[in-house]
Amino acid sequence: MQTLHVTVVPKGVVLAGGDRSRSQGDYSVDIAVQKKFESEANPELDLLMNLAEEIADYFRGRRLASYPNAAWLKTEQNVLYAPEHIDKLRQFTSVLTLTYRVLR
Repeated sequence: MQTLHVTVVPKGVVLAGGDRSRSQGDYSVDIAVQKKFESEANPELDLLMNLAEEIADYFRGRRLASYPNAAWLKTEQNVLYAPEHIDKLRQFTSVLTLTYRVLR
């Protein structure tokens, strides 16, 4: 983790009725931003936090280029960063969860 890692993994899906002829699926994807840091000085950690915010801003309201039927629904960041990673691993970790809705 000496270099920046941005990891994207599927998280889950919630299927439900959509309208009379279609169903809907809310698909969630986690995006993790991780990097070991040299010092706990704010400038270094602020840059990593800003990157997580920029990723969230980029996807807000945007359809996926490779799957335009998927409409952005929400972005969640339940914990801004993992304090236990900072304390024990000297590593910044922030996880965003993007949810896209697909009607079919």
